[in-house]
Amino acid sequence: SSTCSRRTWNRACASSAELIRILATLFGVVAAGAAVVGLAVRYVPLGRHGTVLLATASPYLMLAAPIAVLLLMLGRRWVLTVLAVGLTLTVALIQVPHFLGPEQVTAQSAPLRVFTSNLGMGLGDPAAVVAAAEQAADVVVLQELTQEAADGVIAAGLEKSFRHRIFDPEPMAGGLGIWSRFPLTDSAHVPGYSMVMLRTKVHVPE
Repeated sequence: SSTCSRRTWNRACASSAELIRILATLFGVVAAGAAVVGLAVRYVPLGRHGTVLLATASPYLMLAAPIAVLLLMLGRRWVLTVLAVGLTLTVALIQVPHFLGPEQVTAQSAPLRVFTSNLGMGLGDPAAVVAAAEQAADVVVLQELTQEAADGVIAAGLEKSFRHRIFDPEPMAGGLGIWSRFPLTDSAHVPGYSMVMLRTKVHVPE
């Protein structure tokens, strides 16, 4: 009976180990998939609301790559582990330079100061917003812009310096506005979003 007990115990241990390998493999593949999505979405045009959300989450999704390596090693899936290591190195090559200093600019460019403020469903202080914008901005972007908030910042003098604009106030948190010291062209609404989304081109003097 002692021999039978040992055999039963060994079978149970083997079954548990195999279950762990299967679960580790499953979660490792899911983690690798999340990292691949985070990597790929960086190169997809931002046209839909879902794509924008994925692009925002991209840096966090890519963190799943090294987790995938550990899980696949635990599952002893060596081919998949090698692929996950390659994915991790690719992610590192893309992400690490952002933490090492400013990117080298090769194209012609001009400095542009952008000031953004969430008005808290239109309840922000118009005078404080205008004062901050005057000191620190070339372009002002105001989120959660209600009609009352738009009237408030205009009355507080925002358009004395920021004469070019496109804005669409909405109740609660749905509105958005862009004001600029420099001319704006090609301004339009971007369809397909639950809240107001605007686009524009800023013509910065050389």
